[in-house]
Amino acid sequence: MSVNADKLKTAISKLTGSTAAAKLRQVMPEIDEKIEQGVRHEEIVAALHEGGIEVNLEIFRKNLYRYRAKLRTAAGKPV
Repeated sequence: MSVNADKLKTAISKLTGSTAAAKLRQVMPEIDEKIEQGVRHEEIVAALHEGGIEVNLEIFRKNLYRYRAKLRTAAGKPV
């Protein structure tokens, strides 16, 4: 059985993250900016629900923590 590598690459490149975490990662820079401006987490979660991303406050905060930890690691700062 042979595999068409080009066809496989094309199919994989068309895939998009469908989990809530993947969707959150796409907008996390904007979310973090809004938090810095004083927007409450509850308001952001409500906006996410309106935009079709169903997460609760706890999951949102866990993902925010992971995002910020990744930023600190990338900047060479201790987590």
